[in-house]
Amino acid sequence: VRFWTAEAEEVLALPMPLPGTSPDSLVSLELGQETTCLAARFKITRQVNPHQFRLPPQDEQGRLRRAQAEAQELAVQETLNRISRCVQVWFSVGGATELRSVVLEPQDSTGSAPVTSLVVLQDADEGSSRLFVGDASGGIRVWHVQHVGGDITFEQQQLFQLAPPSAQNCSVVCMEPLQDGLLLVSTNATSEARSSTRQGGARELLIPVAQAVHIISVHGTPSIQATLDGHKDVVACMQALPNGDVLTGGGKFDATLQLWKNSQLQGQAEIETKSSKTLPE
Repeated sequence: VRFWTAEAEEVLALPMPLPGTSPDSLVSLELGQETTCLAARFKITRQVNPHQFRLPPQDEQGRLRRAQAEAQELAVQETLNRISRCVQVWFSVGGATELRSVVLEPQDSTGSAPVTSLVVLQDADEGSSRLFVGDASGGIRVWHVQHVGGDITFEQQQLFQLAPPSAQNCSVVCMEPLQDGLLLVSTNATSEARSSTRQGGARELLIPVAQAVHIISVHGTPSIQATLDGHKDVVACMQALPNGDVLTGGGKFDATLQLWKNSQLQGQAEIETKSSKTLPE
């Protein structure tokens, strides 16, 4: 991760937590003047050699070396899996040039999955934001990040898990903040049974379909406001427009960019499926 000035000069480079990892997305948290706060999620880029332990050892020393190598490989895999489930945060307070670092880990690791998306919602109070962390099993963790005195505090406020009908499961693909405490969440169906991916302490939030875009109110207890089901493939990216409209982009089996009017997104008292306008080529 590198920091650059407006004149394209590099001022700081931050190392990766471990070789074989790469930052997959970065978000900035607004916490007041003279405060810098950046959060990142990481993907695993290390390739495992499937033939690493193919040949059997021929003597006792070989068996010992094999056992040590297997234990070392297992430790590396466990560390990489842990990194994929965490969020790295760098921050500074009071205009300090040195960045401090903290790792946000799930409070209860039972059923936790690799992080797939990060998004920030600014609170009404200055110096306070909420960091939403979506994962591969449909879970969304909410971290309250606050500038208090000369420090920044991190507290996990909520954990809810999106639950499609029947025993299906879904993953969070991407998220986008809207106005008035609303959050757009794109989900995709997965082959895993929901019982095997249920996260400890998570509150289930029922969704009508596994592959769609869901509008979630995150004021207090999360609730589904509407479901946008206009694409034939998973929605891979979304963008909120200044006038309140939203653009959604479908995957390769859909290949459309669709425009959702603000009037379609607001004032939905019940969960319902909506259609959009497909933009001309």
